[in-house]
Amino acid sequence: MDFILFGVSGMSLLYYICLVFLKDASWLTQMYWPVSTVVFLLAAIILRIDRKRKQQDLLCMPLELRVAISTSFLLYLILIICFSMVILLFSHPECAETADYLLMIENNDVETSLTEIDYDMLDIGIQYLNDHPETKIVLSGSSRFSDLDVDDEKVQDMMKKYLMEAGISNSRIITEEISSSIRQNIVYGYAYILVDWYRGQNAYEETRNPVVAVLTEPAAALRYSIILQDMQREMKILTGKENLLAWPARIMEEIELIIRYHLDEQLAS
Repeated sequence: MDFILFGVSGMSLLYYICLVFLKDASWLTQMYWPVSTVVFLLAAIILRIDRKRKQQDLLCMPLELRVAISTSFLLYLILIICFSMVILLFSHPECAETADYLLMIENNDVETSLTEIDYDMLDIGIQYLNDHPETKIVLSGSSRFSDLDVDDEKVQDMMKKYLMEAGISNSRIITEEISSSIRQNIVYGYAYILVDWYRGQNAYEETRNPVVAVLTEPAAALRYSIILQDMQREMKILTGKENLLAWPARIMEEIELIIRYHLDEQLAS
């Protein structure tokens, strides 16, 4: 077991270095990887020393304690692998039906500008809008700047400016600026969609409800599926391609966000 822990520790450290130097990720926001490196390394050293002492017939830890340590770390690794497999399974949901509206919820990282993920999602939205000229997009920000002393443009204004510079007309862009959570993003965003859908000619020509696709990165597809199911909202999910180097980091972030979401739901109920 100590060899496995040494291996996991080494891979965590190597991956952390790759994130920081190859992806220009903030070393502070990716602290899971160095912390896990230290924890797995310490556990491996403890088990390795104990095994050596046992071979030399010296005083060593009780078998029960050794089994408990090994089992705990093994179960942790198995749970992480299982969570990762489920997230990967949901990472590219089918969205065969053409969406009338895209709903983009801005990434809720604490930054002073749009994140790399935001720009990736905007690029996917631009491609979809170019392929489907009748589709509109709703930009729904999470008001992440509300508690920060910054003078930047509103999140939605940044996203709208980026879309218009890419050739998307102003008439196809709807901004929603009153949300402060993902649930509100979805509820208020859909309300804006309904107002636009049933206004003008659509009120007389269309009898169906609009088809809405939430635009998100692949790693977040499972979390949005859970939220939409809990809210009983019939929306599609549209994703793009995830950077392979970013996958492990995004999976760990999504595991944390999914657990936090369920904890918040339990507290709210």
